[in-house]
Amino acid sequence: MPTGYEGPLAEFSALRQEIDARNGNQHQILSLQLLTAGGIFGLVIKDREFVPLLILVPFTSYLLCGRCVTQGHAVERIAQYIRRRLSPQVPGGLGWEKWHRARRRRDYRWSWFVPLLLSFPGASLLAIGACGFAVALMHDKAFTKEPARYFLIAACVLAVVPLVGSVVQLSRLRRLLDGRNARQTGPPWRVVVWVRAPRWFGAGARR
Repeated sequence: MPTGYEGPLAEFSALRQEIDARNGNQHQILSLQLLTAGGIFGLVIKDREFVPLLILVPFTSYLLCGRCVTQGHAVERIAQYIRRRLSPQVPGGLGWEKWHRARRRRDYRWSWFVPLLLSFPGASLLAIGACGFAVALMHDKAFTKEPARYFLIAACVLAVVPLVGSVVQLSRLRRLLDGRNARQTGPPWRVVVWVRAPRWFGAGARR
């Protein structure tokens, strides 16, 4: 017998499948990043003539980082829709999102943020540094002769832009999750300290 909740429950099931699919996409993008950057570094280690290929790493990392962050934003929007729109339509609510977030590890944000920071901006920074090191110290290679030398130096400087872009994208995603958790658990610790500090100092003065 229809209860009137089939629609929200079916939509919840479909959205959970989309979350799973987007999480899978994130893992595939991360695997592709590791494969791409690792392959280029492997070529350079095998033969130093491939050093100029390192300059591709910051640009490919930025593009893949953007796709990875997009998936994270989409998952967060879906989770907010489930929590704010679908859950009130079902008696008792859809408690999975609330239960999952309440039992998430405290270091959850850093446990995923640091690996992504190393995989995308970290690989870019290493590539730029290795390329600059090669230009400065290797004088017996074709890419260190003029005008290739100046072209490679300019490319290294330009590669800083996608490096910074990757850091900004990941930082925005982390702030989005930080803001979400702050709304659920209370004000950030900085705000708490700022509000309570005068009372602490006042109490100390009275003592």
